[in-house]
Amino acid sequence: MGPERMKAVRRKKRQGVPQRAGPLRPAVFLDRDGTLVEERGHIRLCSEVRLLPGAEEALLRLQERFLLFIVTNQPGIAEGVLTLRDVEKVNAHLVRRLAAAGISIAEVYVCPHRRSDNCACIKPKPYFLRQASRSFGVDLARSFVIGDHPHDVELAASVGARGIYVLTGHGAKHLHDLREGTPVAGSIREAADLILADLTRHSRPSSCNRPAWAIGEAECGRGFRLNPAGDLLQVDPTAYVDPSAQLIGKVHIGPGVFVGPHAVLRADETGKDGRVSPIEIGAGSNIHDGVIIHALGGARVVVGPRTSLAHGAIIHGPCAIAGDCFVGFRAVLFDVRVAEGVFVGHGALLSFVTLPSHVAVPAGACITGETAGLPTTDAEQRQFMARVMKTNAALAEGYRRLMLAEKESGMLAETGLPRGGRST
Repeated sequence: MGPERMKAVRRKKRQGVPQRAGPLRPAVFLDRDGTLVEERGHIRLCSEVRLLPGAEEALLRLQERFLLFIVTNQPGIAEGVLTLRDVEKVNAHLVRRLAAAGISIAEVYVCPHRRSDNCACIKPKPYFLRQASRSFGVDLARSFVIGDHPHDVELAASVGARGIYVLTGHGAKHLHDLREGTPVAGSIREAADLILADLTRHSRPSSCNRPAWAIGEAECGRGFRLNPAGDLLQVDPTAYVDPSAQLIGKVHIGPGVFVGPHAVLRADETGKDGRVSPIEIGAGSNIHDGVIIHALGGARVVVGPRTSLAHGAIIHGPCAIAGDCFVGFRAVLFDVRVAEGVFVGHGALLSFVTLPSHVAVPAGACITGETAGLPTTDAEQRQFMARVMKTNAALAEGYRRLMLAEKESGMLAETGLPRGGRST
């Protein structure tokens, strides 16, 4: 090693750059714009940085088990819209802000090139992940990538890590470009829930090859059915599904979800590839009485966390609804992408639209294509949404306790009701 190289190594040690030693550690690699912070185009100023809701909470939980990195493509540098100094200032501001909340970012990696430059470092190429593995001792096989573009998921796959796609930023726009089976979360907060739940499941021994919360053919009752392709339901043990609800095929019900009487969730139409795309209900969401959720062949339906679908609403895929939303009585949504915190009034009809975050759709509105001029949600609407979520979370827990009590006393077996929410 030459003298200049020796000086560089000593300088890195003085600056606290970690050397690879000891056991390898897993990491979470985070996209920046649209995943950690609001998507605002090319961000030049620190004042333009807006952390997405729940981002700090998610990172605090994740850093207990993972190293944290940010990996971002910034083609605006090559296009002349931004300078490298602009991006460095914004990144330093973001890292300082997270540090003030107790969150440590091990490194920020920036690709300054356009895709047409065919560089070595632009996502989904794994250049920066391999660099992190060498410099920080990261175990890529036990790591995750979170982002709002299919390239983030492809980045994870390129090194044997696991990718989680979020519906914030450009996520809703590109949802249907994803490969079958890609985990989808409404936000970084729900992505953290999925990662930590995955660790919990894998820490428990299991003699079964299928997911610990899958509903098998022998367990399907009157309202739980396989689809013609033989796809299994997945119902988290902490969810409650009313016995009169119909769940058919590739339906995934997350933690703490409430599914009310006579709701129908049907994932059974095959796409051109012969596969059925899932209906996914995020943690803590409420599917009220008589709600119908279905999709065209090969089209995915995603309902993000803490979202309420009120009585009689119809959701027809392709459709993606992010977290903390409310869809009113008998509202109809077809081929719609809905960002976080949206309020859809009773009886509204929406088709072929993308709704930005925190807007309010008036009751009875008919919107196709154009969404300009929609107001933001007001205090009364936000309070109403919060009240609905709190009420239904209590209902889900109350009914689940009642179901468990009935099961213990033998009442459930006597009535022949389906055993929704049982872990296997």
